[in-house]
Amino acid sequence: MLLAQRALRDGDVGVGSLAVELGYSSESAFSNAFKREVGESPLRYRYRVREEQRSFRVGV
Repeated sequence: MLLAQRALRDGDVGVGSLAVELGYSSESAFSNAFKREVGESPLRYRYRVREEQRSFRVGV
């Protein structure tokens, strides 16, 4: 899941494409596994960490 988190944080790949790259049978299967492991959906994770990065940059 660390590769998925890094890709969501730093890249622009779609969740469906990322699911295929990581070997999941569907976007839904990946999203369910991600949420189970990380505690939030892939899109929510992407939004949250990017907002945190923006806030950090502005605050520095």
